[in-house]
Amino acid sequence: MFSFLGLLGVVGMAGVVVNDSLVLVNYLCKSGQSRDVSALVAKGTAGRLCAILLTTVTTAAGLLPLLLTVLAERMPR
Repeated sequence: MFSFLGLLGVVGMAGVVVNDSLVLVNYLCKSGQSRDVSALVAKGTAGRLCAILLTTVTTAAGLLPLLLTVLAERMPR
């Protein structure tokens, strides 16, 4: 089962996913009112991909010590 620290890491990464999706939807809403939704999503995703990836990578790097702590607790001695 999950430990408290593992659950904390999962909740943290879920928060990043929700935040990234809200940033993308907000950007799409402000970018224009196009009838072609697929073109709008493709343009918006290309425009915000760098910011979304940087946010995800930095959060994952910040949670890496938490992951290593959980893995170290599970290793046999």
